Amino acid sequence: GGLGLITFDTKTYDTGSNVDVVTNKGRFTAPITGYYFLSSWITLTAAAADGYAIAFYKNGSLFRQGNQGFYAGSTSAGIGVTAQVSLTAGDYIEVFVRNGGGAVSVGSSIVNYFEGALLSKT
Repeated sequence: GGLGLITFDTKTYDTGSNVDVVTNKGRFTAPITGYYFLSSWITLTAAAADGYAIAFYKNGSLFRQGNQGFYAGSTSAGIGVTAQVSLTAGDYIEVFVRNGGGAVSVGSSIVNYFEGALLSKT
């Protein structure tokens, strides 16, 4: 299968209200034009021979691929992706994951997160 959207539905903090956790869950929309640093980590559980991958999508298209691979056996794994990206005000970023027939572990922001910061405006 392909990559599927991770629908984050809880915020730790969002000082500018730029992350949607209601309609487009997990979508970060850039409030101003500038350079941003983004990071995401997802914990997965899966059976043997399941493939996994994580990526950032920018405005609905693949932008940055992170970890990818295959499980050797029934196990769990953490996968991550980071990026420094130039965004125009209104551009949006979402996290997508492929996990074969397995599941994303649910729970705290310790095992699953999507975070970012404005590095500089342009």
